[in-house]
Amino acid sequence: MTRSTFSKDPIDAELRSEGIHHTGEVAKFIIESNGSFSLIKKESPKPGLSVIPEFDQAFMEELLTQTEKVVCQQCGAKRQNGNETTCADCNKSALWVRAVVLK
Repeated sequence: MTRSTFSKDPIDAELRSEGIHHTGEVAKFIIESNGSFSLIKKESPKPGLSVIPEFDQAFMEELLTQTEKVVCQQCGAKRQNGNETTCADCNKSALWVRAVVLK
């Protein structure tokens, strides 16, 4: 199996349409061969990346709160030791952000 590259925006839109507010609520997200998506939610959500658009800051602040956990803004991987400039999971130059949880 190979990894596919998709823009984050349509994936975030699909997650929102399923009632997901951050990636920590997702156990599995599968892109099917016909282009549709399948979603399995976590029973016990963990901190994750917000899927609410950045321009809707007021809505984001109403629903989510930041945690102390720091994750890669590209893929959501947890920062390992605090000194990385490249994410070990996606191999991209990482922009580290605080993970969020539902209020």
